[in-house]
Amino acid sequence: MSDKRTIIKENLRKIIERKIVSFNSYEKIFSVCKKKKVDFILSVYDFEGASFAKEIGCSALKIASSNITHKPLIDYVCKLGLPVILDTGKSSYDEIKRSINWFKRKKFSKLHLQHSPYAPPHSLKKHDLLMIETFLKEFNYTVGLSDHHNSNIMLYAAVTLGACTVEKGIKSKLIKNDTDVYHAMDIEDFKLVNKNLSEIKTAMGKSMRVLKKNDPKHLYRMGIVAKETIKNGTKLRANDLTFAFPKKGIPVEEFDKIVGKKLIKNVKKFQPIKKYHIK
Repeated sequence: MSDKRTIIKENLRKIIERKIVSFNSYEKIFSVCKKKKVDFILSVYDFEGASFAKEIGCSALKIASSNITHKPLIDYVCKLGLPVILDTGKSSYDEIKRSINWFKRKKFSKLHLQHSPYAPPHSLKKHDLLMIETFLKEFNYTVGLSDHHNSNIMLYAAVTLGACTVEKGIKSKLIKNDTDVYHAMDIEDFKLVNKNLSEIKTAMGKSMRVLKKNDPKHLYRMGIVAKETIKNGTKLRANDLTFAFPKKGIPVEEFDKIVGKKLIKNVKKFQPIKKYHIK
């Protein structure tokens, strides 16, 4: 696909034959990863491929969305003991749940769910990113995104929704027409996008803020001060008081508690009202 207005058609069998890579070639490719100590993951489509992936030291196996109904393959990869990524693209909720139950029956816990939206030319309405939240709520597994948008924006959105992994094709700018090119990231953009994702993930922090003793406090919280000089024995009225920061006396949230109380000391104009001023 060269752009969103032009679709180039090719026989599916010819595409598969054109993209076939031998086991020997895969081994050479991933030997570079091992040398650089970079983890790598392989999508597997049959028993032989799954065994080969484990033999060459991959970190996890991926069940492609086309194989989410392939119970024999799922049963087989469970025996290999490696973490498994389950791609849920173009699958109904019932199909996804059924596949997850197959893993559960094998008492397999190292499962990672991957939301996989429709690729272009489908509408943005087919992205259904809220499924990430649904997966997190309904199933006790981590969730990621396999991105098919023709920009990097969905990667950022997914992380804010709770995705802990993102998958994105990477290409050279020299490649113009091929499968998956339209929604792949230019390799020159990888470093910046990866940095942005890391910062967003860190910034997500916790779902609840609880301030500890040594945490920085707000400098501009207001306290209660005298609007004019107030004499000893005066019963405080709301009009006698105003507010200022930094808080040096009674905090503003206790305003209602001190209105109507009697002063036992003189307080000068704009002087903070303190507890020892009040009876």
